[in-house]
Amino acid sequence: MKKTIASALILIVILTFAQCHLGTKPFKTYFWTSNQTGKTLYLFIDEVNKGVLPALSEAPVCDNDASKKKALFVSLEAGTYLIEVKDQSGNIKVSESLRQD
Repeated sequence: MKKTIASALILIVILTFAQCHLGTKPFKTYFWTSNQTGKTLYLFIDEVNKGVLPALSEAPVCDNDASKKKALFVSLEAGTYLIEVKDQSGNIKVSESLRQD
């Protein structure tokens, strides 16, 4: 149950902040986790490693460039993407589809 809650938090944070820039293309998408376990997590988009997923104590703010710099920025064209969060051993912690229209 605890793992499910942590995974859900990661996913909610990813999907919520992706909505900051609706109407702009390519989409300026920011990823992070609120999971403060101290373990390194990696973001994969369509099976490509995009880097370490930053663990932040609070969500970045859409109109605050300083807070957005702490998140992992990825520019995404319109489309559907497989978003995965993996640990150092390659175990999938979160797997979800993200659609940018």
